[in-house]
Amino acid sequence: VHVYGRASTELKGWCDSRGMALREFTWHEEHGRAGRQQDAVYVLRPDTWVGLAQPTQSLDELQRYWDSRMGKRLST
Repeated sequence: VHVYGRASTELKGWCDSRGMALREFTWHEEHGRAGRQQDAVYVLRPDTWVGLAQPTQSLDELQRYWDSRMGKRLST
């Protein structure tokens, strides 16, 4: 999970409880010019493509994404 800006305490806890790495990058205007949103959540897949770009740090949306991916992974 990448956040360009600040990750909430809740997001940090969510990632930690799942063993998911969280990287916070100090926000710079260059990030905005590159199309990123400040404090948004970007989930990078193992192949480094962005699997989820979420403008808010909604744990419900993140959990839905996690469940949809983990369910597929576990069923194969």
